[in-house]
Amino acid sequence: MVKKLFKHEFIYYLRSFGIFPLMLIVASLFLRFIMFFDPENFVVEVLGITAFIVFYIMCFTIGIAALVIAVVRFYRNMYTAEGYLTFTLPVTSDQHILVKLLSALACQVISHLTVFLAMFIAVADMETFSDIGKMFTWLGGLINSVGVWHFVFYAFEAIILLAIGSATSMLLFYGCVTVGQTATKNRIFTAIAAYFIYYLGTQILSTVTMLIASRVMLTGVFDGLITWVIAHPYASIHIGAWIGVAVASGLGVAFWFITRTIMNKKLNLE
Repeated sequence: MVKKLFKHEFIYYLRSFGIFPLMLIVASLFLRFIMFFDPENFVVEVLGITAFIVFYIMCFTIGIAALVIAVVRFYRNMYTAEGYLTFTLPVTSDQHILVKLLSALACQVISHLTVFLAMFIAVADMETFSDIGKMFTWLGGLINSVGVWHFVFYAFEAIILLAIGSATSMLLFYGCVTVGQTATKNRIFTAIAAYFIYYLGTQILSTVTMLIASRVMLTGVFDGLITWVIAHPYASIHIGAWIGVAVASGLGVAFWFITRTIMNKKLNLE
């Protein structure tokens, strides 16, 4: 049944989101096509500027479109009239959340890859290939500087942190939407309010933490730790990365727990 859910999710994204990558690639091809004409020609200049503006707006909005479509899909499929069918399926709440999450993340990955490909099509030239060569040269120098194993683990940690961070961000939206559906009226407003409260709370907490840490550092308590970090910069980066992974994972688990608990105990379908 889970495989069937994945199938339906990808069909939905293909229908609702599939047009966006296609439009962006077409826009990049058109922008590249315009570059073959005389830039001094007034018509070509107007078309080029227009194509450039449209292209970069689409590059910016495709990621937003992927996020909005994912959140709307989650809300409609889980908490509107569709939910009466969704929750009759022999699938647990955890499986529902997992399917929605992985499908949404796949959509996000496709949007980012499409932007990269479209920008390469639109602006790539011999200088771009030269810059890519310089980037590989720089990477070679970095590997020689930090060591192969450090570089491999840095890359692995960056991928893990990016993946977990993206999943946590999506779970945050799912949690806010789920909190919003508990309201009898103004569900969208309640969901937005839940997100605002979370954002405000994290800003206050981070500010207070920084103030306390700055005061404590003046006492010299962390002098030994600072000395160790300076003496072991490569190891410090590894530790910092895994602290970030732990924090993001903890938040993701909390958002997942909130969503699942409300689904199981306080489900309020339209």
